[in-house]
Amino acid sequence: RNWVVKSGLNYGVDFLLYWTDPDSTHSSYGVVIDSDNNKSRLSWLDLLARHRVLQSVRKKLLLSSVEFNGSTSLNDPKCISEMRIQTTQFTAHSDCITRDF
Repeated sequence: RNWVVKSGLNYGVDFLLYWTDPDSTHSSYGVVIDSDNNKSRLSWLDLLARHRVLQSVRKKLLLSSVEFNGSTSLNDPKCISEMRIQTTQFTAHSDCITRDF
């Protein structure tokens, strides 16, 4: 989708998303990935803490949940077609927008 993806470790998230060149702009989103194999990785407290950190630097938090029920090995790039990714955006007003990709 033409986003530039970088590490988000400085902000406690998995990735940062940049609309254009990271050297000329700030990231818009911090992304936390949660898979169906790892459902208990994040508590609400974890999500709220990450949201607060990102909010203080004017970024939005995206929680991406990945479901994989395919037969293809995760080492094979073809496995992406067998994944369902649901992304929820948390905003400063606690509104949630959910999108399927």
